[in-house]
Amino acid sequence: MKYILLTVLIIISSCQYPSFEKDGGILFTLQIPNNTPQADIDKAIDIYLQRILAITRNEPLVEYVNSKQAIQVGIATKDAIDDLNLWRSVLTATGTFKILENYSYEAVKEAFEKINADYTDGTFDLDTIPTFFIDDKAPFYGNAALLTVFSQDTNRIKKVMAYGESKGYFPNNFRWSWGQEEEAEPKYLYAYKLPQSGRFINETMVKNAKVKQNDYGMLALNMELNDEGAAIFEKMTTDAFPTAQPLHIFIDDKLVSSPVVQSPITGGKLQVTGEEENMATWGTIMEYGSLPFRPVIVSEAIVEGK
Repeated sequence: MKYILLTVLIIISSCQYPSFEKDGGILFTLQIPNNTPQADIDKAIDIYLQRILAITRNEPLVEYVNSKQAIQVGIATKDAIDDLNLWRSVLTATGTFKILENYSYEAVKEAFEKINADYTDGTFDLDTIPTFFIDDKAPFYGNAALLTVFSQDTNRIKKVMAYGESKGYFPNNFRWSWGQEEEAEPKYLYAYKLPQSGRFINETMVKNAKVKQNDYGMLALNMELNDEGAAIFEKMTTDAFPTAQPLHIFIDDKLVSSPVVQSPITGGKLQVTGEEENMATWGTIMEYGSLPFRPVIVSEAIVEGK
């Protein structure tokens, strides 16, 4: 697909960016919040430069356009169309990181019983109650899901969960999410706790993050937490271990892994595994720190090379 760009001449004529003219590439305009401090803008530009150079050797164009309250990013690449989704992820991901504790079915069993009772007596209007499966021993077999659901029932499950939340049947700190395997069958629904104290492992506690091959030859995100994060992680894994509960790991507010705790972990080192095609992107996002704001792509264009 070709786009007509008013800004392309700026890129092509820039003596700082000659490879754009030769190879073509992608031009993004990222809107940032109004009244963003200059220090945060400078930090974001520095993070963008590091993220991009971790993926390509071509020097990118990253500059703040004051008149647009935006950051403009130009990336020279011969595979602009194929790379669009990669660069969208790299540029819009804030780099937030969370590890949250699990909600087992037993902990919310009463909520589902109330929903079922409302459906039975007609209070809750749903064409048919969806089919889902619960295995109290599932964590011991490596399945950390709260519910296992088939595709034809996912929309009804969403209505069930929304109804339970609206009625206050679930605890206040109860949250849920589908697993990342969007095309998988069946679907897995995971439940996690928002910490009551407001303290949880987050990106400020990450000392370093690197993607490396693990002992099985698969890519894994290796992370080390600071002293505060290590202490919280040790307590979380110690509490989860006796009943083989999972912990839920979020990168950029997306659930990426729900490993079952097999032993208490001390020292603050952990390894995150998940869909291998996403692993390098996660590493790039996490390695260079989190953005101070969430940008929004307001325009993007493919610039053809000669």
